[in-house]
Amino acid sequence: MEFPIINTLISGMDKKELDENIFRVLSKNIKTNPNQELKHFDHSFNREGDLIVGEGERFLIKEFTTSRYYIREKDSVKLVYDKKYVNQSLSNLFLIGSTANKPVSIDLKLKGYGNDDKFISMTVDKLLSHFDNHFKLYFGIEDTSNVHLRGTLIIYNQGLNFIHLLDIKTDAESLFGNGGRVIGTFYPYIPIHNIKDLFGKFNSEKPILPDDILN
Repeated sequence: MEFPIINTLISGMDKKELDENIFRVLSKNIKTNPNQELKHFDHSFNREGDLIVGEGERFLIKEFTTSRYYIREKDSVKLVYDKKYVNQSLSNLFLIGSTANKPVSIDLKLKGYGNDDKFISMTVDKLLSHFDNHFKLYFGIEDTSNVHLRGTLIIYNQGLNFIHLLDIKTDAESLFGNGGRVIGTFYPYIPIHNIKDLFGKFNSEKPILPDDILN
């Protein structure tokens, strides 16, 4: 007989204690790791217009992937981070980290038990460094304009059977301007069976948005 892995049972913490724990984790001043591109350089490659796509894995549905985006410049291929390709640049940023030697900051709201929300700011690189081990990252983005960009980072812990979900909002000017900045709402410790049940309610051709998951 097999039982579902439930993070609260393994950790010995209830929802309120888990929310307090993730705030402590994110508040730690840890060393920022370099981008993770070489660590996960195991993709097959396809053309998508001017871009080269490193096809990655999917998380349950096609909207959330580990895919990376590259562009050829003269005799080299580099990761895309360019205002001409805002969606692909945002995806690269949250799967890999800063790719243009220009850190991007994120203002986070951590959704807490009983509306006890907390706020914290850091660079995107530092945020990703907190989830370097035991987690896998997947990213999905809405069809958006330069004025309004919205993406979703899935931070998946397969061993403990939960995800953290980060709902990201920005615009091209904020992302690529001096002192790049995005805002995000962080929903911690969502049981994976809740996500699977939700996806089962949707036609596979219907895009899944953060509001579908959280409402």
